[in-house]
Amino acid sequence: MLDEEKRLGSSLEQLERIIEYQARIAQHERLISEGRANRRDTSSVQRVLNNQIKLQEVFWSHHQNFLAAANQKTPDR
Repeated sequence: MLDEEKRLGSSLEQLERIIEYQARIAQHERLISEGRANRRDTSSVQRVLNNQIKLQEVFWSHHQNFLAAANQKTPDR
């Protein structure tokens, strides 16, 4: 039971990170859109956005692997 709580806690922490990065990505997308509308150079913000998207993909992949491993460890009931 304790192991399952640890897995769920870790899984929830991962989901919180994923949600946090989704919010950051959305914020940067808005900044880029506003900057382009005002004819500003958005290249540096675009690089940050690209990095955040890559990080988001890493977090999501890790989360999926974590869930798959947790499901394999869970005994059949």
